[in-house]
Amino acid sequence: MRFLVKQPKSLSSNYEIYKDDKVVGRLNCKGFIRSQATGEAGDRKWKFEQKGLFHTKVLIKDATTDKIIATFYSGAFSSGGILKVDGDEHYTFKSTSWWKSHYVWLTKSDKEVVRYRIGGLLKMNGEINVSDEVLNNTNTNLLLLLGLYQIKLINDAMAAAAA
Repeated sequence: MRFLVKQPKSLSSNYEIYKDDKVVGRLNCKGFIRSQATGEAGDRKWKFEQKGLFHTKVLIKDATTDKIIATFYSGAFSSGGILKVDGDEHYTFKSTSWWKSHYVWLTKSDKEVVRYRIGGLLKMNGEINVSDEVLNNTNTNLLLLLGLYQIKLINDAMAAAAA
C-alpha cells in the first residue's frame, strides 16, 4: 500500500502521512535537531525521545500512559538501527541509497516491510510503501512514524554537519 508524506510548511518540523487525500498520520517534532517528537496514527499516539550522543537510542512511549513500549538503537554516525518492541519482535531500519533518500524497515528474517522514498531541500516530501504482509500489524503505524522521525534526525544531522 502506498502512502504520501508531506511537510505542510517549508522548514517546519511537522509532517503528515496521507492515504489517498486523507491524513492518516502526523509527526510533530520540536525544533531543529531536537530530541523529542509526538506521533499519531489510527487510534494510537506515541512520544519519541532521543537519548545519548554517539550511540543513541530513541525511547518510544505510549502517549497516554507514558509507558516505554519499544526502543530504537542506532550507532555512532549511523543512518540506521534496530527497533526492539515489547516481546521478541524487532525490525532493522537502514538506508538503501548513498544520497540517504531511500530507507527500509526489515524484519528479523531480512524481509522488507516498509520502504521510504523521501526528498526535498526546504520541504520534505515523498512516499512510503508498506507490504501487504504487515499492513494490519499492530506495529505498522509505529514503523511509519518512527522511520519518518529517524529520517528527519538524519537530515538534520547532515545539515548541521554541512553548516
